[in-house]
Amino acid sequence: AEAIGAGVVRFIPQRLREAGRQYMAGVSAGGSGVMRMGDHAEIFGLRANGEEFPLEISLSRITHGGKPLYSAVLNDISARRRVEARLNALANYDALTSLPNRALFHQRLQRSLVHAQRFNEGLAVLFIDLDRFKNVNDTLGHDAGDRVLQAVAERLHGCLREVDTLACLGWDEFAVLIEQVTDTRFVGSVARKLLKTIAELLMLGEQEYQITASIGISTYPADGSDATALLKNADIAMYRAKERGKNNSQF
Repeated sequence: AEAIGAGVVRFIPQRLREAGRQYMAGVSAGGSGVMRMGDHAEIFGLRANGEEFPLEISLSRITHGGKPLYSAVLNDISARRRVEARLNALANYDALTSLPNRALFHQRLQRSLVHAQRFNEGLAVLFIDLDRFKNVNDTLGHDAGDRVLQAVAERLHGCLREVDTLACLGWDEFAVLIEQVTDTRFVGSVARKLLKTIAELLMLGEQEYQITASIGISTYPADGSDATALLKNADIAMYRAKERGKNNSQF
C-alpha cells in the first residue's frame, strides 16, 4: 500500500540517492533501445519507518515517440537473505557453539597459507581435545555436556585475539589458527594460557566440575605446507600430549 503512487527514489536511502541519480543519468545517456529484462542489482531499500532492507531492482528502458520511458521492478529480498544466512550457518558453523566448523576452518587455513606463502610468514594450528569428556556425558548427561562445550568455547574465545580463528571440529574437538607467527615460543604461551583457562572450575547448576584438555601444535612451514598436513600433524601431536599424561601441549 505504501508503494502505490510513489517514485522509485522513495525507496532509496538518502545516502545512496546521489549515486542512484548518477546511475540513471548514465542510463539516460545510453541511447535508444530496450535494456535486457532480468538484469538486476542489489541495493539497500528504505522502509517508511526509516529501516533499511535488502532490495533487488531490475530496470528496463524503452523508447516511445522518441522519448525514453523506464520501468523498475523492486523486490524485497529480506526473506531470501534470511534463508541464505541460515543455510550458510548450517553449512559452515557448529550448531551448538556457533563457532566455525571443520569445513570453514579448513577453508580459512588454506586462505591463510596462501597469504603466508606469499609474504613469507609463519602460522600455527592448535588441535584441542578435551580430556575424558565422555565421563561428563556419562555422569551428568548430554545436556550438561553441551553446556560444558559452550562454556569451553566461550573461554577459548576470550583467550584469543580477534585475528585468530577458533573452530569446533566436532563434539569435544576444537582448533585454533594463529597467523603471522614469528616465534614458536609465542604459540607455546598461547597453548599454556588455553590449558589454564579450560582447567578453571565450571559450575553446572549447583555442581562444580573441572575438565582439562590436550593440545597438539603444528606450524608452517616446519610441519607442513598444506592445510591437510598441518591438521594431521597437529592431531598427531595432540595424541602425544594425551600419552604424556593429558593437560599439556606438544609440538
